[in-house]
Amino acid sequence: MKKGIIAFSILLLATSCSDKTAGTVAEVEAALPTAELTQGKAIYEKKCHRCHKLKVIDNYSAEAWNNILPAMAKKAKLEATDEALVKGYVTWELAN
Repeated sequence: MKKGIIAFSILLLATSCSDKTAGTVAEVEAALPTAELTQGKAIYEKKCHRCHKLKVIDNYSAEAWNNILPAMAKKAKLEATDEALVKGYVTWELAN
């Protein structure tokens, strides 16, 4: 019984003192290097989520995104500047 309590205590102490790897939304957004990427992410999340679940960007190649984005931008009625911001965000995500 004592061994179990000691082992549990050590485990609890070790996990409570470890670094936390999950960041907050603000920390993740702060990691985007430019305001344009932040805008592209916001447009992507707002406009694309209206019709379907957001796609995991890394699940598709750059070539696939080159086909997906124009079709979806047309359906979402994105202006050319907004489409360019989303494309920049997706391209950056694929590279990072």
